[in-house]
Amino acid sequence: MSVVIVSTGLCKNATPFLSQPQFRKATPNMILTLMSIQEALQGAMSAGLEQNFHSCGLVLGSSHGELSITLSFLKALIQDHIARPLLFQNSLHNSTGGFAAVQLRLTGPMLTVSNRYFTGEDAIDMGLLLLQERQCEFCLITGVDAAAPDLVPGVNVLPEGYGQGAGSVLLARQENVGDGFRKLQNLRYERKPTRTASIIPNGFYDSNAIEIWIESLRSRPSQGGELQLEKPDGSSAVIQWT
Repeated sequence: MSVVIVSTGLCKNATPFLSQPQFRKATPNMILTLMSIQEALQGAMSAGLEQNFHSCGLVLGSSHGELSITLSFLKALIQDHIARPLLFQNSLHNSTGGFAAVQLRLTGPMLTVSNRYFTGEDAIDMGLLLLQERQCEFCLITGVDAAAPDLVPGVNVLPEGYGQGAGSVLLARQENVGDGFRKLQNLRYERKPTRTASIIPNGFYDSNAIEIWIESLRSRPSQGGELQLEKPDGSSAVIQWT
C-alpha cells in the first residue's frame, strides 16, 4: 500500500480566536487543532480534490493533553469548593479531538495518542494502520500541545503564543487520489534512552515531530526528503518521503 501526503496545516497561537463567540467553551488546544485541520483540508481542496472529507479518520497526538484545564478544575475544586463540569469534561484528550470532529462533522474513526517524546511518531503510525486496514480513505494526523504556566518553574505567565501549537497532515492511500503527491516512504524510531531528560517547559516540544515534519515538507515543495529527530533522552526517529 502506498500512502501519500495530501496537504498540511499549522496553527501556532490560539489567543486571537479565544474571544470569538463560537469558541466560548473551547480550550486553546481545541482551537489550535481545529485551525490546523481546516488549513489542511483547504489545502486538499486547493490541490483539486473534491472528495467528501466527512468520513476522514483523525488521530490526535498530545503529550500534555488538556493539562492546563485539569489544573483549572482542581484549583476551582480546592480553592472555591466548586466542581465545574465543563472544565472536567474538557480536561480529557477525547474532548479535544471530539470538538474538532463535531465542528467539521467528521464521522470516521478518531483516536488519541500520548507517548511523551514519540507522541507524533505514534500518531503517524496509527494513521497508517487505519489506512492500511481500510477503515478510512483519508486520515488526518494532528499533534497539539500547550505549555501549562503553573508547571514551568519560576514562571507565572507565559508570553503570548509561547509553547503552544498544532500541526496536521492529511494522508491518503494513493489509489484514492492518483499521482502528483509525495509518498510517505518510511517511519522508524528507536526507543533507546541513553540519558535522563530534564523537564522541558515548551509544551509543544513532545508532539512537535509533526510540526517539524510539516515545516520540512513546506521548505522543499514537491521534493522528497528525510527528517531525523533526536529526542532529549537520546532516542531518535526518522521520517522519509519521496
